[in-house]
Amino acid sequence: MKRVIKNLTILPLKSEGEVLLGSILIEDGVIVAMGEVDTPPDAEVIDGYNHLALPSLVNNHTHLSMVYFRNYGSGYTSLQGWLESVWALEELLKEGDIYSASLLGIAEMIMSGSGTFRDRYFFPQGTAQAVREAKVKGRLGLTLFGELEETHKRLERLPLFREWATDPLLEWDIAPHSIYTCSEATLRKGIEVAVNEGVAVNIHASETAQEVKDSLEKFGMSPVAYLNHLGLKEAKAILPHCVHLLESDYPILRELAATVVHNPSSNAKLGCGIAPLKRMVDEGIEVTLGTDGAASNNALDIFNELRLAGLLAAASLEQANPLSPYALLKMATEGGTLEVGKAADLILVDLDKPHLTPLNDPFSALVYSAKGSDVEYLFSNGELLLEKGELKTIDYSKVKREVEQIWQDIVKR
Repeated sequence: MKRVIKNLTILPLKSEGEVLLGSILIEDGVIVAMGEVDTPPDAEVIDGYNHLALPSLVNNHTHLSMVYFRNYGSGYTSLQGWLESVWALEELLKEGDIYSASLLGIAEMIMSGSGTFRDRYFFPQGTAQAVREAKVKGRLGLTLFGELEETHKRLERLPLFREWATDPLLEWDIAPHSIYTCSEATLRKGIEVAVNEGVAVNIHASETAQEVKDSLEKFGMSPVAYLNHLGLKEAKAILPHCVHLLESDYPILRELAATVVHNPSSNAKLGCGIAPLKRMVDEGIEVTLGTDGAASNNALDIFNELRLAGLLAAASLEQANPLSPYALLKMATEGGTLEVGKAADLILVDLDKPHLTPLNDPFSALVYSAKGSDVEYLFSNGELLLEKGELKTIDYSKVKREVEQIWQDIVKR
């Protein structure tokens, strides 16, 4: 199928300041031309007038089915208190609850510009089903907790995850929860499996000052150093949070070639602190953005994270604009670009909004003025998942009803 999106302002995000005017031609899910484009007679034409095109966003850390716990409970005063309240609720979840919650979370992400996400939660089969139906791109974690005996039981699901690796919409990783919920044997086993399978290790790290303090007392080193000590350098490391880093952690993160996932809203809401974003960037560490789960955010909108990341970086350093809007957008898109020959994964932002008028600098406008609700179109592999703000692959009203009904059942269990 051929599609031409005409009359666009295009931010390819290949280089800072680059702006194109013109069209994007998509054929068989791939961008085949940009700028001045001849419209094939058999192409579907979309008028992109007053719209800004850029790569679709990536939510690189979330727990989709936590949408059930959105806006629930407010009595906690620490991450540990919050975790204990959430874990009690999670004990009530059943496998059949996950599909609808995942689909609702995916709907929210599509409607706010995210076409790819990384999720770690229970019963991932339901999330995989939701990914396939919604036609987004999902990276699902095989979660590990506790002692080695429990880990061996969880690893019995490996054949299922291997099967997903053959699906172009699905990737997977090994996802130990943290150094404080997993034994050393579990962590070592998780890293070993990840290396053997050629997948990443995705583990929460250095989220709170207390976590770092406990790690220093128990292991004589920081969480980052401990994970390195256990052999993490042999695998690709995905490290959500990294709010509290020691001076000695930065060279380790570089050596690991780790990807840090910055979750500014969740870290602020739970009182964890503000991650040293500018320092990590200056140290050459790759940083991406995540929302965390809706229980601690309480939204799944990367535009929120994009803006807050910029604001908190400036506030924490008492320095205006420590990171350019372009640098922040690269985090939000995981380095994505719009280029001929690449998959047509892109969004169109409606510029006909009071808060985007006058536009002036489109890069700054996207970071500090735009909202997720400004996204009108989302394409994934060239397929239209959002058109004029309407979901094309998800029956939103049906999913919303299902989630509300399941939640009412959960609280009665």
